[in-house]
This record gives sequence, C-alpha cells and structure tokens, in this order.
Amino acid sequence: MPQIPKFTLPFLLTEKWDAANALPHIPAATPILFLSGTRDELVPPAQMKALRQLRTEGKARWREFEGAHNDTFLVKGYWNEVALWMKDEVLA
Repeated sequence: MPQIPKFTLPFLLTEKWDAANALPHIPAATPILFLSGTRDELVPPAQMKALRQLRTEGKARWREFEGAHNDTFLVKGYWNEVALWMKDEVLA
C-alpha cells in the first residue's frame, strides 16, 4: 500500500480537531465507536483511552486491534466490528 511521505503531512493537515473539548458536546443520543490500534504511532492507545473516558454519558463502544495508524483497518475483525456497531447502533 503506498503511503504519503511524512515530510508532506504538515502541508496536507491544515485543520485541527480538539477532540478532548469537542467530545463532551456530542449529544448523549449519538452513539460513538472508538477503534484503536495498539501500535498506533499518531494516535497512541493512551490518547484514545483518554478520549473514551471523556464519554461519560451516552452510548460508546471501545475496540482495540493489533495495528498501527495506517494498517489497523486491515486487521481481521476490524470491518466486522464496524458492521456490527452500525447494525446495533445506527440501523437499530
């Protein structure tokens, strides 16, 4: 899988989302799926766990997969988990 060289990323990433401040403002009725790669080098598991802990009200599902930032979606079970969450929380 081709990857973008790291030196070009600052030019491409112009928007920042302050997840820690935004997450508490998401309505409790909105289900959230947290997917974390255990070897994620851009969004470390500890940071994802901290975000998960900010979701104190409402539905939230947490799943970890053995993967890095750019390949977690290739790990067996990842897309099954997304489909299950959509079935349980979005389509229900």
